[in-house]
Amino acid sequence: MKKTVCIGLLVMVLAFGMTAVGCEKPDEAKDTGIIPEGGTITLTGIPAEYNGKYAFFQAGIHVSQVTLLGLQNITRTVYTMAKISGGSVTLSMWAVQINGSYSGYKGNDTVELGSFIISPDAVMGESYDYDIITGIDYEQLKFTNGNATVTWAQGTEWEE
Repeated sequence: MKKTVCIGLLVMVLAFGMTAVGCEKPDEAKDTGIIPEGGTITLTGIPAEYNGKYAFFQAGIHVSQVTLLGLQNITRTVYTMAKISGGSVTLSMWAVQINGSYSGYKGNDTVELGSFIISPDAVMGESYDYDIITGIDYEQLKFTNGNATVTWAQGTEWEE
């Protein structure tokens, strides 16, 4: 049940996020692959079985209607996930605004629910075509200047 709810939430967030990223963006980010300055989120203590796999992070800030995405890179139509190595992954943070623009995330927010998704796939395109190995949720996750660090043990892994 929890996995179904989380995947449903993920689909809604990604549908909004991919639609937003497909819209016009600020000049600094237009189709160049340049990562706007922002914070990072780091996940440590990842079980060894996930080394060599890929991860991304997603959450929403309900008050400001912003979607947060943690990835290696974003272009107009492709999200590039970051490779897990040595039980750790660090992702650059983006804020996707309701008007469709995105920028590096530098906020001081506490998100009610944020999720890391682990996949064997390095990229996700417009069709959302990627496989999910597992996910792990974090409640009341605090960002300071756009940065956060969590351990695997602090989260709740999705049930099969």
